[in-house]
Formats: sequence, C-alpha cells, structure tokens
Amino acid sequence: MAYDDSPENSEIQPTDSVAGRDEEFISQITRHQTSLLAYVHSIVPKVLEAEELLQRANLVLWTKRDKFEPGSNFKAWAFSVCRWEARAMLKQRKRQGWLVFDDELALMIGERMASIPDSDTDFYPEALRKCLALLSDKHRGLILERYEQGHSLKGCAERSGRSEGGLKVTLHRIRIELRRCITRQIQEGIA
Repeated sequence: MAYDDSPENSEIQPTDSVAGRDEEFISQITRHQTSLLAYVHSIVPKVLEAEELLQRANLVLWTKRDKFEPGSNFKAWAFSVCRWEARAMLKQRKRQGWLVFDDELALMIGERMASIPDSDTDFYPEALRKCLALLSDKHRGLILERYEQGHSLKGCAERSGRSEGGLKVTLHRIRIELRRCITRQIQEGIA
C-alpha cells in the first residue's frame, strides 16, 4: 500500500500493483466459476445449496487472495478452498444426521474435476438446459422434482402414483438420455 501524505487525502490508497493484482484475481475467479460450481454441485446435489457453498468459498477466496501465488495454478487452489468449505458444511450436516460423502471421495472428485479443462465444463450448463428442453414435459418434470427441488424418491413416487422401483428405473433411463444428449451437444460444439 502506498500513502498519500497530502492533508487532503489521509486515507490509504492501493498501489497500481495491488490494484492490478486484484484485477487479475477477479479475472481468475470469474473465469473458473463454472468449474467451481460444477465441483461443489458434485458434492452438494441441491442447486441452492451448491450456490450457497460456492458463495461461501468465493468469500474465502477473496479474503485470502493475498495468499495466492501469481503464476501458480489458481484453479487447483480455488478447488482446495471449495473442498475445505464443503468439508465444513458436510461436517455440520453429518452432525445433523445427514448422509454425506467421506473426505477421501470428495478429494478424489475435486482432483478429477480440477483436471478437466475449463472449456469442457463451461459448456455443461448450457448443454444441460438444451437437453432438458428436449425431454417430454412429464420426464422434465420428474427430473426437476427429484433433483432441482430435492424431493425424495418415495415422495416423487407417491405424487406420480408410481412405485419407487418403477420410478427409479425411469429416472435412470432419463439420466442416461441426458448424459448422451449432453455429450452429443458438447462434441458438436452446439452448447
């Protein structure tokens, strides 16, 4: 930080290097948001919880930005911060009786996702939106009820008037269809 000794301005002013470093940090954190969201979503399945976890991680990243070494792998560093924030959240949930991933599995997921090029993960949300739009209204409704709204399989089965086993098979088939569609969208470069 540089100081301006003039009486008109006795506040601390950032130097150009600090402002430039913050600008670069903002660029990096913005560039990796899709990958970070995909990672936290792999740990926390509900959309709102994943977004909340990402915001918590973003706040930690921002407050610890001076600890990041320019020139090192920002994505790997950001993933490790997300992993620690996820661990804290999952630890809290575990105390509340939730079934959660163990730390080793979360670490393996994080390492795998950190190795995926950003250009690949940037297409996933748009590809998913397009593929969801291609589903029948009935199938799209089932997927959204189960995964976006987070309803239990039993609850979804009761509301749809189907058996849990039958609904489980249907959801499995829809997920396979979505996976194929997303893969096709990304390979064709449409997304």
